[in-house]
Amino acid sequence: MKVDPVICREIHCSYAGVAFHLSLTSNLTMILGESGNGKTFLYKALRNYKVMDDTLLLFDFTDIHRVSDELKKAVHRFIIVDNADIMLDDDMRNFIAFDYQNQYLLIGRDPRGLMVSADNLKSVHFDKNSRMMELVDAV
Repeated sequence: MKVDPVICREIHCSYAGVAFHLSLTSNLTMILGESGNGKTFLYKALRNYKVMDDTLLLFDFTDIHRVSDELKKAVHRFIIVDNADIMLDDDMRNFIAFDYQNQYLLIGRDPRGLMVSADNLKSVHFDKNSRMMELVDAV
């Protein structure tokens, strides 16, 4: 399901010598990929970027016991969840799929239960020459 972004269309930041240029085309984007392709590095960069953007709400494995309550209270936030396939149960996936007040960037390996189309699935691409990371369509 594709709905225009409600909070953020682009993020430009840098972290640890890498430039990030993220174009978001939906209110729900899932970043897929195997271990070691840069997903968690991207999450760390966005956690650093949060200092400049108070609409961001970030969750990782240390937040597993509070993520459900916090998501249900969030309004007009850009929510980023690392290891989303572990962090989100079926009820939370269903909640996210129908939440049009917030925008989500989910990082993980399993998009089941989120009602996403191929347009919503992205992977991380790192260009070593330019030291730039961006999102590309997942294959």
